[in-house]
Amino acid sequence: MQKSKRMKISSKRQLTIPADFYEDAGFASEAIVEYDDIGKRLIIKPVSALEGMDFSEEILRDLISRGLSGQELLNEFSRVKKQIPAAIREMFDEKAGEARETEIMTPDMSLDDYLDRFPEKDSEDNK
Repeated sequence: MQKSKRMKISSKRQLTIPADFYEDAGFASEAIVEYDDIGKRLIIKPVSALEGMDFSEEILRDLISRGLSGQELLNEFSRVKKQIPAAIREMFDEKAGEARETEIMTPDMSLDDYLDRFPEKDSEDNK
C-alpha cells in the first residue's frame, strides 16, 4: 500500500521523514536518494546493512550443481536470493545473543581463569 503526506521543505532544503514512514521502511542513519528525471521525483530508500553483500554467484553455482537450468533456475534463484537478508539477520541475532551471554573478563582474572570458563571443543572441531 502506498502512503503519502505533504511535507514542508526548510530553507536549507531539508525535510523530515514522518516517523511511521521511517519505521515502516527500516531507515537508520543513512539513506540513498535517487532522482527520477522523467517523473521529476526523489526516491529515498534506506541503506541496507546487507548492501554490497551479493551472494548471486554462490547461489547460482549451488543451483547449477543441483542440475537446475532455464526457467527453473531463474525461479529458484529469485526465491533463494529473497531469503538471504532474513537468513543473515537470523544469524546476526543468534550471534548477538551469544555475545550477550558471554562472561566478561574482570581485572582480577587471569587469562587462564577466563578461558577455563568456556567449554572445550572436541579435537575433531580443531581439524
